[in-house]
Amino acid sequence: MYPNIPFSGLSWPLTQHAGVISEEIIRGLISACMLCNGQSDAETINRYLVDNNLLTANFREDSQRVDAWRDYQQILSEFGLIYSTNITRNEIILTPIAIAFADGEISYSELITLQALRYQYPNGHKTQSSPSLKRSYEDSFHRSYDFNTFAEMQASMGILIRPVVAIWQTLYGLYLQGEDARITIDEMQTYLVRCLKNSDVSLCIECIINARHTSFRLEPLHRARRNMQDWIKILNQTPLFYSDSNRNSFIALSQYSIDHAEEVNAICDHLCKPESFWVFTNSRDLKFSWFDFYGNIDLGTKWIPDQEMPSSNHIEDNDISTQRDPIDEPRDIVLHPFKPLREIDNNNHKQIVSIYDYKKSREGYKLHDNMVNIIANRCVDKGADVYYDSKTVDLFVKFKDSEFIVEVKSITPSNFIARLRTAIGQVNQYDYFMHQGSDIRGRLGLAFTATIPKSDWTVPFITNHLNMDLLYLESNALSIISNNALSRELYG
Repeated sequence: MYPNIPFSGLSWPLTQHAGVISEEIIRGLISACMLCNGQSDAETINRYLVDNNLLTANFREDSQRVDAWRDYQQILSEFGLIYSTNITRNEIILTPIAIAFADGEISYSELITLQALRYQYPNGHKTQSSPSLKRSYEDSFHRSYDFNTFAEMQASMGILIRPVVAIWQTLYGLYLQGEDARITIDEMQTYLVRCLKNSDVSLCIECIINARHTSFRLEPLHRARRNMQDWIKILNQTPLFYSDSNRNSFIALSQYSIDHAEEVNAICDHLCKPESFWVFTNSRDLKFSWFDFYGNIDLGTKWIPDQEMPSSNHIEDNDISTQRDPIDEPRDIVLHPFKPLREIDNNNHKQIVSIYDYKKSREGYKLHDNMVNIIANRCVDKGADVYYDSKTVDLFVKFKDSEFIVEVKSITPSNFIARLRTAIGQVNQYDYFMHQGSDIRGRLGLAFTATIPKSDWTVPFITNHLNMDLLYLESNALSIISNNALSRELYG
């Protein structure tokens, strides 16, 4: 029970490069990744970073070469923007949320705020245990440290927390009680980091208020101070907080947080629910499953409200699906056999990002075409004939004497409903033009590049009311909800 802690070395570890994170750096690192067509090419990346004055060269004596990438790539993996190169054998794999940022679908403030709020312990990126942490554990419990990973140790202690959610809720709780709505780094180090779960926040607030107005004090957790400074640097990148950025001695609620407190509080309440967390399992796919989860776009988690439109300074043009000219008058739909962007190795970890074609991404084909590709490959694997028309139809499939038409949309929580309406109109229009004067009708499907909660109203609306197939990403794998058995066989 709070404020007791399982061992004295408790902390919230984070990348040591938190101080250099900015929109320019994140955008530059992702752009550098795209230069390498999915393969690790440190020399190309380092040259790009240095030539564009993004990061210091970090010349290394051991290799006698510039190696900024070696040090700073962890910024991207820390926040779920690439899969850690330690688990991909140096292949560079951008996650869907990073690709959406590159597409211009997500603004920087939306991206960094979402990933900061969703960041949790335990997670599949923070798995290594330092010698000092092991000693702290052994001194506290008087037994050997016998965990395979740091994440396993945290899970064994019942730790399940989203730190930024806890920080925001603590500040907001202080604000509601008329207290100074800021927390010093000493208070973070002494009280906040003792929270093992987000449900500990109310007791944390009580302790902070008591310490401010009485002689009550708890012992500061000394391992936590550096990490608290790093977290303050990250929080300063979001519109939810502000601090004295030169000293990082406190963190406070921004005016934006006060103005949008009801909406932000609802987001935090959702992110406190156990079902919203990544769940630790001691499995071989532990690390992959973390990046599948954390790098995915999940419509169940709302985004901060009333943000600016996505920056026009995006890495490439927007989703190709939004650029196609609508068919205002009947025109011929010219179908071409579909050729996969890249072969899939069925023996490897299957996910949409594993077939992301970086070369094509620089020509305007991104998450939308990635989704088209994975659906098409699934259909080809089932023995179907697959076609497309770059001007209109995303996918036209012939399978067991039946026809299927699929419209694919890249979506975020802020544009989902608008693009859903557009997709419904498009796929019906394509079906009409392709089958004028015929009794034949295609089986219609809508595909989205994000996870749609099964409880969302749009699921029965699409599958029952419209009687269409619903395809979407769930942990970067293709999922289907459909009332049609043949559709489930084709896409499943």
